[in-house]
This record gives sequence, structure tokens and C-alpha cells, in this order.
Amino acid sequence: NLTKLLAADNLNEPKIAALWEKVDQVVRTGEMPPKKKKPLTAPEKTQLAKWYELTYVLKNGREHIGQTALRRLSRYELINTLEDLLYISLKRPYVFSPEVPALLPSTLETILPPDAPGESGFHNDAAHLAGSKPPILEYAQAFEYALRKFELDPEARNKVFGFNEEPKTLSETAAKKILQRFTRRAWRGYRNEENNQVVWNAYQKQQKNKAPVPALLRAMKTALLSPAFIYRMETIKDQDTPYNISAYELASRLSYFLWASMPD
Repeated sequence: NLTKLLAADNLNEPKIAALWEKVDQVVRTGEMPPKKKKPLTAPEKTQLAKWYELTYVLKNGREHIGQTALRRLSRYELINTLEDLLYISLKRPYVFSPEVPALLPSTLETILPPDAPGESGFHNDAAHLAGSKPPILEYAQAFEYALRKFELDPEARNKVFGFNEEPKTLSETAAKKILQRFTRRAWRGYRNEENNQVVWNAYQKQQKNKAPVPALLRAMKTALLSPAFIYRMETIKDQDTPYNISAYELASRLSYFLWASMPD
């Protein structure tokens, strides 16, 4: 039934575009019209294919980029990313026992609300996650918990800070180097001087009253609460035609597709 498609006012609406894509596929493969219905003639198939190409594949005779939703990390992706970023384990180990379920929820899974599946049926549905409000309070609690585990792990601290024992003092140059390296990994290569300044201000404010490590942890939490961590940020160019994405952006797309976590 193509009534809804033919009556659509906005052909670029994602739902309408997805339906037309499906129509194009089933007509090309011969699945539609059904065998009991009158088949399309060769000219009709050609006309439909040409219209679809001009409407959705090409724009003004050229390839163009479609709409890209701002992708928010799903709960599963967020936990995986925190583990890789902080070099800690946050998931409960697999338990084989007849008395308990095989997979028990981790602390973070009890803090962070589960993601409802989108129209695609997937929990990491980009359109659904982008359209839903991020649970900032739960994020703050989850990041606080993850950073406490990180603080208690000497090996993890050494990998991020470059030292095991907490120094009494830390030069401004050394602190900036640690935080710049951390934000580059946490934000997956995304650069924003304004965001960097917010992180540095958080460090300076905390460092006035406390030792270096608590100040670094406060700055790291600030970086984690940034949209640059919660969302998979990409630089958008003001042009309709396709353009190359950066190496960091390509690595991020591939890593979240392959193992649902940040690039290594």
C-alpha cells in the first residue's frame, strides 16, 4: 500500500525515505509487485529507478550527503568506553551457577537507565538516542563511581597520569599535558578550545584547596560530562556534496561499529 508514500509532503522525512528505499529494493529484486498482481513493465521499472536515484541518491545531478543524527552513546557503549578510557573493569564477571543468573547487572547498569529500543529495534538507534533527553544526573553518578574505581587502581593511574604515588605538587605544564592527553582520548579526537578551557578551569578551581590528584579527577569528571564525550561528535562542513571525514572520526565510526567502544 503506497498511499502513505504518495501522499507524503516531505520526501526527506526519515520514515518516508526509508520506505521508498525499501520499495526501490523490492522492485529491483522482483519481490514486488506480488506474483498474483500485474507486474510492472520494463519502462515503469526504469522510470521508478530513475526517480528514486534523482530524489534520494543524487541531488541536482550530484551525489549528496543525507541527514546524520547526532549519535549519543548507548548505556552499553558508555560502559565499554569508560573501561577502555580509564583502564578499569566495570562489568560484573560472568557467573556460572545454577543458583544465580549467568549475567548479573553491574553497579553502573543499576545507576544508568536502560536504553529503550528505537524504531529499528536496536538499543543504539541513532535517531532515538538523539531525540531522547540524556540522563545527566545518572551520568554524573556513574562517572563519580568509575573515577573512584580508577583512583584505587595504581596501574590505571599510572597509565593515565604517568605516576603511581601522588605527588605533593604538580606543575601547570604537567597537569595540562595529562588533561590534554585525557580529553583527546575521551573526546575521540574532537577539538574544542572552549571545552578544553572549561576542563582546565575545573582543575584550577579544585587545585587551589586540594592536592593535584583530586583536582585532576574533578577535571576528568568535567570532561566526561561534556557533550564531546557523551556524543560522538563530528565536524560538519557547510556543503551538500560528500567530503572526507578525519582519521579520528573514521576510527571512531569503525570502533563503535566493531566493538561498541572508543578507538584504541
